[in-house]
Amino acid sequence: MGQILAVLVFLASIGFQSASVPAPNTASSGKEVLLVGDSVMARMASNSAGLKLLGRKHPYIFNAVGCQRLMSFGCTKSSKASSLKLLKANRGMYSKVVVVASGYNDSNDSSFARAVEAICNEAIRQGVVVLWLTYREEGVVKSKSISYNLQLRYFARSIANLRLLDWNKISTGHDSWFATDEIHIGNTGALEMATAIAFAIDDL
Repeated sequence: MGQILAVLVFLASIGFQSASVPAPNTASSGKEVLLVGDSVMARMASNSAGLKLLGRKHPYIFNAVGCQRLMSFGCTKSSKASSLKLLKANRGMYSKVVVVASGYNDSNDSSFARAVEAICNEAIRQGVVVLWLTYREEGVVKSKSISYNLQLRYFARSIANLRLLDWNKISTGHDSWFATDEIHIGNTGALEMATAIAFAIDDL
């Protein structure tokens, strides 16, 4: 309870402001969606059916890699580019939404808050919506995920271009979708995550 109260006090202190969302950009590549994520999202590639379903509905650019972090260098050479850096690098290459499923490798409440603000502000500049997957509240990341999800729900009420896809709620009770760590998706989880993203984009 003390941790939750501290997060709420911190969020109130930073004073997020809602902002109007510009009209979408026209993407030169014809893609609608940019996906950025860490090893959780990266495992969507383990089930091609899910990505094919998503691609039929919403052409995408897939930039998910293990150890990615939201604003800082990841924990491997291949994940040097953060979610924010990838968002900036793909400006103009997609037109509708950036899907964020990264953050499991981040560890600080205040830096997470700054990352949400920075990513949403960059998306506003690009004229796109942010669809952010909530974090699965299981395994070794349970405490952190609870805190991050609390912050996301707060941000979604105050940042105009932020939408949430409640992956934690969708996946609760479906342990068979996951590896033994209860966080990383297996083949079934990959299909379910891709399907959930596809239909959530339909509703934007």
